[in-house]
Amino acid sequence: MMKKLTYLIDKLLNTRAAAVYFILFAIAIGWATFIENDFGTDTAQNLIYKSLWFEILLLLFGASSLYQIFVYRMIQNRKWSLATFHSSLIIIILGAGITRYYGYEGIMHIREGSRSNTFESATTHLNFNAKTNSNNYQFSEEVLFGSVGSQSFEESYLIENQLVNVKLIDFIPNPTTELIEDSNGAPILKLVVAGSGGREEYLIEYNSSQRIQNKTIGFGPNASNEDFVIQLQQDGRLFFKTNQQLNQRVMATQSQSTIQADDTFHPLALRALYSNNSMQWVFPEYLPKAIARSGSSSSKISRGDRCLVKLQVSVGNQTKVVDVYGSKGLSGVDSSLVFDQMHIDINYGSKTIDLPFAIHLNDFIMDKYPGTNSASSYASEVVVIDPIEGKEFEFRIFMNNILNYGGYRFFQSSFDRDEKGTYLSVNHDYWGTFVTYIGYFLLTLGMIMTFFDKKTRFYALIQKLKNSSSKATVLLLLGMSFQATAQTTIQAKSISEEHAKNFSELVVQDHRGRFKPLHTLSRELLRKIYRKTSIDGLNADQIILSMFANPQQWNNRPIVKLGQHPEVLKLLQTSNEYASYQQFFDEKGRYRLQNELNRIQRIPPKQRGTYDKELLKIDERLNILNMVFSGSIFKVFADPTSSSNSWLAFHNHAHGTEDR
Repeated sequence: MMKKLTYLIDKLLNTRAAAVYFILFAIAIGWATFIENDFGTDTAQNLIYKSLWFEILLLLFGASSLYQIFVYRMIQNRKWSLATFHSSLIIIILGAGITRYYGYEGIMHIREGSRSNTFESATTHLNFNAKTNSNNYQFSEEVLFGSVGSQSFEESYLIENQLVNVKLIDFIPNPTTELIEDSNGAPILKLVVAGSGGREEYLIEYNSSQRIQNKTIGFGPNASNEDFVIQLQQDGRLFFKTNQQLNQRVMATQSQSTIQADDTFHPLALRALYSNNSMQWVFPEYLPKAIARSGSSSSKISRGDRCLVKLQVSVGNQTKVVDVYGSKGLSGVDSSLVFDQMHIDINYGSKTIDLPFAIHLNDFIMDKYPGTNSASSYASEVVVIDPIEGKEFEFRIFMNNILNYGGYRFFQSSFDRDEKGTYLSVNHDYWGTFVTYIGYFLLTLGMIMTFFDKKTRFYALIQKLKNSSSKATVLLLLGMSFQATAQTTIQAKSISEEHAKNFSELVVQDHRGRFKPLHTLSRELLRKIYRKTSIDGLNADQIILSMFANPQQWNNRPIVKLGQHPEVLKLLQTSNEYASYQQFFDEKGRYRLQNELNRIQRIPPKQRGTYDKELLKIDERLNILNMVFSGSIFKVFADPTSSSNSWLAFHNHAHGTEDR
């Protein structure tokens, strides 16, 4: 029996098994990338990252690394590089496990002059608020619903001797609703609301009520205490009353009227716009006998996309079905159910998490690329207020400058359109991050040690190479030297190498305040824009100086690297790997990427897909090219009046001279 167990362990954890696990891991990660791009992060997590089989795969891979250390007696034989390398893999997997089960993150939104001590979780939850005659009971369940794969949720709760059962019936991302006439159907009203993510559609069936944004709407004889009550008369006409003053505008005639908040019933006008200070809605359609059919307009789920969670809720002998609408990364809107002895509000979305301290936003600062609306950098000037510890201090949060306090890390994430508010990514994963960083350090150390450890196979291969003929190496290098180095033919007016060399010796200040010779900056710029350091035999100094001196000759040259993402190529109406500066603007001079960039800026960095990230990189390349054309990137003049030792570009320097 013991021999069989030993044999089984060896088969599961030996070197060959480790290689299989590594290959499966690589395939899973690649597969997850495609799933995330097509269906969203939640679907990728549901199918792969947070699935049981993926966790088992990681455990086997980690156990295999530990097994190799003992079987090959790496410590006893002083194979320190191999022991360090294998140990690092175990520690990295351990850190990932801590992050998976104990870490959490989310988004904090603060307006200028305001403070917040809460943030919205990155994970989605079903949030419940059960009200009885004597108490309120609030509880949440983390859920992970995706577009692909099986979706399941079923839980039971005992509330004051009453058993509450909740079961998932269906999950629909980006739902669309359609009313179909049916002689066996019931009266149904369609409601359209202007939401934060655009148009939102709801169906209100007879003898039901829904909470939509900040308003409850009831339809039928059971509705009485809602904010907006709709009644069906015997002659088939619809009437309503409201407890809030409303404006009514009939779209067909453009006539307007004010509806007072009282018990008077008024005729309900279809396709009329109803509005108050915080909400606008229209009833575009009503069918006296109909059934509702739901569908999905898109299977990809991004932050802010509206989803429909259809639940069956039972309390005692009563069972009801409720449609709960919500979005990933945003607070949910309550859907209400009324039972004999209990009232239950349910919403789908983020969970609000309290902090032991508050953050006050003094100012949000954004710098833009010259001549554009694209942000080059942005920062939040905040004050941390901790009444428990009696601490209060100022801090500036920007890229690579993270606020780390109380076990929480705050990153600059996004901002409001009016540039008066900020979104901060919040991460609470001290031990997971700490353990993972130790693993990365050991991994790097183990790889470096491999170059010098005489007991490794790598060292033995180096010795064989030293004694072998170098002909193959010479042929390889010659072959590489004949590879094409340019994708386009550049016929722009050339700058001589000698003149470009004089240009390259100038000292310039980059956007981070560092001083460097211009030839270093020119290579960085061309590599960023074109992804190479030469074009058709012209070096970076010649190319960059030519762009500055003759920008018109470069407007139609395909030099901006696009990559291979099909959606990016479709947006720019091209099939090439490179695009010209002119291709990014339509015939009216409008920036083709602007609408997509506005959408992406509202998405937290960790939730951006491959397409979103690629578009941001292309936008950065184009803005850098624009700064080269204008010369604003070449800060070569020292400013004696600057307290921060900032230098000026030639046009800033010229304006400054005129002013003085």
